[in-house]
Amino acid sequence: MSINIKDLVEKEIRDDPDLIDVATSIFEFVQYLLDDDDNLTKSGNLTSSAKSSLEERINHLIMPEESQ
Repeated sequence: MSINIKDLVEKEIRDDPDLIDVATSIFEFVQYLLDDDDNLTKSGNLTSSAKSSLEERINHLIMPEESQ
């Protein structure tokens, strides 16, 4: 079964299309991080490095002019 995150997010934040794109991008990046075993600890959590990458990506998406 496939989940379309964009449809789910649109229901919650339908008044702000830019926010929908940001949320979708974050979800896709998290999926990318979770797909690579090098980004995971033995217990399946994100490593510190992966968390830092995610934080940087979120900051860039939310405040693009400040992260440059």
